[in-house]
Amino acid sequence: MKSITKYKKGFTLIETLVAISILAIAIVAPLTLASKTLFIAQYTKDQMVATQLAQEAIEIVRAKSDAKMIEAMTSFVSDRSIWLDNFKRVLTPTAGSESYMVVDVADLNSIERCDSIDDDECSAIFLAGGLYRQAAFLTSSEKNSGKPTRFKRIVHLKVVSENELQVRAIVKWHTGSFLPRAVSAETVVYNWIPKQE
Repeated sequence: MKSITKYKKGFTLIETLVAISILAIAIVAPLTLASKTLFIAQYTKDQMVATQLAQEAIEIVRAKSDAKMIEAMTSFVSDRSIWLDNFKRVLTPTAGSESYMVVDVADLNSIERCDSIDDDECSAIFLAGGLYRQAAFLTSSEKNSGKPTRFKRIVHLKVVSENELQVRAIVKWHTGSFLPRAVSAETVVYNWIPKQE
């Protein structure tokens, strides 16, 4: 009778499939984690940029109203309503008056009225010359050389009283598969021109 010799060299098919499965899990898990980490880092960066853009708009509005108040005080102007003169193109200075506008960091004297909070053409932001700039203020060559961003910024102004202006800057953006996001900054600017006696 012939003896059957068992050869124990090599791996069986099942052992090979188990080894490949373990190897695949060991490679895919860290790659997935790295991918999600990069995506979350981009989302966090976008959120920080949006917050800074909202704060920048608030500061521009505050600087524009402060400049008029300083001008009034140094010129000894008795008209206290001058503090809103920088916004006359976009806002009626009566209580309850509201409007939407955009401002630009490259030219603090520029403001443009927008139709609504959803006016994407007016509120689009480009990266031009190293600055985030409102599309409404860019020349066609700056738009062509600049890079469109995912951000849209608009400023909502509301005259609360003859001495109060409510300012709300809203920045919207969309990162990857996350839902569209928005961040806002809000303040009240006061007329601090002293009353003439």
